[in-house]
Amino acid sequence: ATSIGYYKSDPDKRTQSNIKAEMDYGLAEKKFRGFVNYYNKFENIHHSELALCGGRQALQFNGNNPINKLVNTVSTLFFEDNYMKLYESNFVGGIFNREWFNGFWLKTELYYSERKPLFNHTDYVTLNVEDKNYTSNNPLAPELENSAAIVKHNLIKARLGAKFNFGQEYWLRPDGKFNLSNDQYPTLQINFEKGFAGNESQYNYDHLSAQITYERTLGNKGNLSMRANAGKFYHADKISFVDYKHFNGNRTYIGTEEQYLNRFNLLPYYIGSTNDAYFEFHAEHNDNGYITNKLPLINLLHSTLVLGYHNLSVPKRSPYHEYTVGLDQLGFGKFKIFRLDYIHSYQNGHQEDGVILGLKILDTFN
Repeated sequence: ATSIGYYKSDPDKRTQSNIKAEMDYGLAEKKFRGFVNYYNKFENIHHSELALCGGRQALQFNGNNPINKLVNTVSTLFFEDNYMKLYESNFVGGIFNREWFNGFWLKTELYYSERKPLFNHTDYVTLNVEDKNYTSNNPLAPELENSAAIVKHNLIKARLGAKFNFGQEYWLRPDGKFNLSNDQYPTLQINFEKGFAGNESQYNYDHLSAQITYERTLGNKGNLSMRANAGKFYHADKISFVDYKHFNGNRTYIGTEEQYLNRFNLLPYYIGSTNDAYFEFHAEHNDNGYITNKLPLINLLHSTLVLGYHNLSVPKRSPYHEYTVGLDQLGFGKFKIFRLDYIHSYQNGHQEDGVILGLKILDTFN
């Protein structure tokens, strides 16, 4: 893949704009894809932002991109574990985001897309470590070769999102408004998404969701972070698998985020995907050294203890739980880029245990 772009900013007004084009070529598929993004933050009192995009991309079914590109490349070429599942999208769309009054943001999005299934075009591996084959590009039936989770279809998707930063304080300067965080209050987001004008009516749907996030400093005892997400689909019995609610799983045993507040680290990638109701909850407490600094030998690592709990509940499945304990800020000198977690998963009984190695630097390769 290659990209080119142009960036412009006004330091006095603290505004900026950029345009970026990215292109790639599938060697085995013999096909070009590319897209263009335009972004403009044109004033700094209400933080008004406009983004436009269009082109052709191979996208993960889960739009949160839970599978890191570099990690997937290594797992595919060396272990034949091609976890990333893709479809093709020809699209055009835009986003407008603005803080209309202090602490209240409104974001509007509109996209048109043509979606097509993609299939494997190669079985090349660098090392044949294990005697197995690539799975298909169908997350619903990975063992069925050349099967597809979707058929070609068109859809327009509109989304309206409101965000409330309760108790937000701010200060003003000639170059803009600066919002100050307040850990006494949570942040609430409410979203309504509508799929319409599908080439077949079965692809149309409504999706209402809400998310609440909360981070609190507990004095010298560390930081508590929580995220809860709930939603419900309507008129969505036969919608495209692209538009399901997908949850971020992990089968690579590699983590790339600073915090695991949007991920389950032992959950298979698409096993919980739903077009019905759902509830998702994540919590982590980082002791910032309050406990680890008092433990012999461990205190030599200058690391922090992280305790976590994660829950996923969807209809017709028992609730899924993960309990975690780990050490963060591992490394040498200024290079504290590692994290190590033990995870215990539970669903109608003990499911699995695993160890996740966090490599935060990999997030830049996604």
